[in-house]
Amino acid sequence: MKFAANWRKAIAWRLKKTALYKKVYKLAEAKTGKTLAREMLPGIQLESPKITRKLTTAWFAKRVDERRARCMGR
Repeated sequence: MKFAANWRKAIAWRLKKTALYKKVYKLAEAKTGKTLAREMLPGIQLESPKITRKLTTAWFAKRVDERRARCMGR
């Protein structure tokens, strides 16, 4: 499993270095007139009988990252 995750990261990193990737973003930014995000957390609404608040995957990811940062700070 770790190999597969590392492989996906390596492929994604190499893709970002290609001329095609850079050209697509350059064209899109020229058309919109603003800088476009390269990475984005999806804001998918989380739904469950146990969830009473409006939560998203972005909220969950941010919360996990905050907990990790606190843990690493100890």
